[in-house]
Amino acid sequence: MALSNAAGTDGTPPQGLVTMDAGSVPEPDRWAWWADMVSREVMPVSIRIPRARPFQGQVEAVGMPDGQVAAFDFSPMAATRSLTQIRRHDREEYFLVLLREGQMALEQGSDVSLLHPGDMTVFSSSHPLACEFLAHADPAAGTGRTRGPGSASDSLSDPGSDTGRGAVTGPGPGSVTGPVTDSGAGVTRLTLLRLPRRILPLSSGRADGLLAVPLRANAGAAALLGPYLAGLPGAARGCGPAELGRLGSIAVDLAATAIAAQLDVQESLPTETRQAVTLAEIKAFIAQNLPDPELTPSAIAARHHLSVRTLHALFRDEPESVAASIRRRRLERCVADLADPGLRHRTIGDIAARWGLAAHDFSRSFRRAYGISPGEYRASALRAAELRDT
Repeated sequence: MALSNAAGTDGTPPQGLVTMDAGSVPEPDRWAWWADMVSREVMPVSIRIPRARPFQGQVEAVGMPDGQVAAFDFSPMAATRSLTQIRRHDREEYFLVLLREGQMALEQGSDVSLLHPGDMTVFSSSHPLACEFLAHADPAAGTGRTRGPGSASDSLSDPGSDTGRGAVTGPGPGSVTGPVTDSGAGVTRLTLLRLPRRILPLSSGRADGLLAVPLRANAGAAALLGPYLAGLPGAARGCGPAELGRLGSIAVDLAATAIAAQLDVQESLPTETRQAVTLAEIKAFIAQNLPDPELTPSAIAARHHLSVRTLHALFRDEPESVAASIRRRRLERCVADLADPGLRHRTIGDIAARWGLAAHDFSRSFRRAYGISPGEYRASALRAAELRDT
């Protein structure tokens, strides 16, 4: 049942999508099982938990050649990592955390942050930390750094201590000692991107300046990173090793660029990383602006302060050109609209125009891509929808 059943002897995670559910473990053993899993798959920590409610916990992890993306859903808890645990076992990794639901207080180094859904920050396996996860965020609490009373260190045990697993399963790297605040029903949802120090393309220790500091997530690579991480497990289903490697590389490039931007050291990134992120930003821009009939390679290049030649060079190793990518995405949106019974009142020309396509060219492009006319496809798709509803 472990995520790392297929891991290599060097501790790297297995490649592919792996899921686990604490519901498959007898209820009295779930907390200990979860503590062992976290200590093995993330890093050795001591966990404190409330005793009042049955534990819920699921993990969906994507193992990639370098690193891992894992989506965690779990009941309220708190965790610490001590100097003793670091000395015993440290893979020298950074973790970028995206909080998707709930509230998270994180203390590491000299900073304490209170995170809300959509927030991201970085923590390290090489420094003591304390964190608390609540299923329901306090709407009155702010987002960002906090210090003094009410910080994570006030509700968690001393991160310099080491209690082992306590009374649950005997000595070892993970512990279950309680209680901790019970925030009621519900779960915390977060996504972790594992970033081994050796693959983060920044000067050694540079990212330590951002430990427990919320990342600015409303622009640039950081704005792309959150949605990308949240959707990666779903995108990874059915992918082979080569595609998983590509997905993982994009995640690492986006994370490295978001971190470098916050540190204002983008120039320290390798050219390949900067180009990969620029390509990701361009693809996101295309997806957001498909309805604009003026969305052309020259307009895209100007928007991103590139020459048209440089834009085409970025797409050189892609499966299709810039123009072909725009056309395919537009046709895919049209396909979805033509099959939607709720849009049957709209003409085919309206649907084409809705996605930036000229009506006179739409039928020819559609037939070239799908082998039938838009009208034929629409009639067939709507008939199929009616049969499903009967």
